[in-house]
Formats: sequence, structure tokens, C-alpha cells
Amino acid sequence: MTAEEVLKIKRFDKLGMTLMGFKPSSYLKVYHNTKHSTFVYPDEKTVTGSSQCMDALVHEMQRKEKIAIVRVQVRDNAQVRFCALLPSLPKDAEDETQMGFQLIVLPYADDIRELDRIMEASGYPKDRKEDEPSVID
Repeated sequence: MTAEEVLKIKRFDKLGMTLMGFKPSSYLKVYHNTKHSTFVYPDEKTVTGSSQCMDALVHEMQRKEKIAIVRVQVRDNAQVRFCALLPSLPKDAEDETQMGFQLIVLPYADDIRELDRIMEASGYPKDRKEDEPSVID
């Protein structure tokens, strides 16, 4: 394999976030959150109109009870990950600074372990059924 081919493989796609689609928010389960989430918010200085666009998207996703599934690559050498964007509205209606998305890195199938005993001990109901849809299915 040549150095150019290796570079092509490493630069799979452009850096940033690519929207893959939308799913019902009920598809996102507690055990999908295996890493810390990141809060994503608009930057009006870099992209004019981003706050207005995000405001409309957050409110519509909240109203329709949807989450966005995105593909994220943050750096050149970083691994491409699939993430869920969970809309987050501010508690105070006048505080626009808290509006945005929680970016939750979705685990790969082999990252999820059998956690029934831990979930039950933590007080969570056993909610995973084989026929129930999930974000990573």
C-alpha cells in the first residue's frame, strides 16, 4: 500500500458533521450513552443565521420528539463516529444561550455489554426487548 492510498483511507470524508437522518427519540436508550456527551451550539460570528436555523431545528425536533443521527469526524486522524443529536431547550424561555444539542457518541455493537443486572440494581426497568427498535440496530 502506498503512502497516498493510506492518506486516502485516513481522510475518509470531509471534517465536520454530516446529517444521516432522523429517528424517534424513544430509540435512544440509556445504555447507548457510553461516553460523555458534548454540547453543540450555534456560532453567529462564524456562520450568520446559524442561531435562527438551530432554533427552528431544535424546536421542531423537540415538538416531533425526534433525534438526529449524524456522522462526525472532528480531526484529520480522528475516527469517524456516528452520534445522536438530542435537542436541548433552555429552562428559562428568555435564555437563548442554553439552546443547542447534546451530541451523544453512539457505541458500536461490540461496545455494548450485557448490563441487565447493573441496570436493575441502578433502579432502571428492564426496557430492552429483542423486537424493540434501537438507534444502533
